[in-house]
Amino acid sequence: MKLMDSGQTQQVQQRYRLHALVTVALLAVVHIVCFAMTIHSIRTKRDSMLQLGRSGQAQRYMHQILTDVRSLDMISKNKSHPNLYNATEADAEFFVKRIAKSADEVQVRIKNILDSHHTATTNVRDLLFFTTRTVWDGKEDNGTDKFANITVWDFCTRFYAMAKEVQQHGMDWVHNHVDIVGNTTAGQFLIRSGPDLWKASRKVLDGLLYVAVDDAQWVDNLQIVFLCVEGAAITSVAACYLAYLLKEVSEQRYKLYSTFMHIPLGLTRALASQNTTLTVDVSDLSGDQYIDYDARFDLLCLYIGL
Repeated sequence: MKLMDSGQTQQVQQRYRLHALVTVALLAVVHIVCFAMTIHSIRTKRDSMLQLGRSGQAQRYMHQILTDVRSLDMISKNKSHPNLYNATEADAEFFVKRIAKSADEVQVRIKNILDSHHTATTNVRDLLFFTTRTVWDGKEDNGTDKFANITVWDFCTRFYAMAKEVQQHGMDWVHNHVDIVGNTTAGQFLIRSGPDLWKASRKVLDGLLYVAVDDAQWVDNLQIVFLCVEGAAITSVAACYLAYLLKEVSEQRYKLYSTFMHIPLGLTRALASQNTTLTVDVSDLSGDQYIDYDARFDLLCLYIGL
């Protein structure tokens, strides 16, 4: 037991214990880092899917605006059908309010898409600001239609502005039986150029889809890399190192027992009797008579190679 409790032995065991704790701590740090990066990549993937959904919702609201403008035009011309809607002020007010609400929803979703893809690393920004579409731009002095090339972002802005104009003057047009699609700027723009905005927004939707696919692929690859690095490489190295530490500890204990077996029997008895005498009569020894047997034993262990 004194061999196992010597300073040299305790120092070796403490070193092995420290190495084992450091190995486990490094495993915990690597696991936390991998887990945090995985959560971040999953959040990026979720944002891409949300933007894809917002683009689809924006297209739905665009279609709803076009349908409601056409319905409002039919009510203004007293051409409504009783199975669909009646040419009443209540029905007209319903369509006007829904046009306003749909326009706000389109604006919010387009802005969210731009806020999430305003950097040069995605082609969504290029589709919004560097892709042009031909739209109806009023009439010439001779009465012919005039067209202009504007970016998709300006197209969305003008679409929103025209929908708001319908909201502002829609009830007056219905009361005065104005031909909304044929004689108003807002109605002509929405009906003539509105369907083309759906085609432009479809390209934006495709761009968002490609971004979502790339993000999903990135998440899958990242998880595979973490599985190989953390689950296979680092864990295997740590397990081998811990096994090596256990092997060193067992070899040290075997060396201690082997050393004890090589100590002469007389020396063993002398050490045992001195230790017993010290335990019993330690209070009777003076300062000059006190013998530090622990120090002598440590020197003995150092001499024999422990």
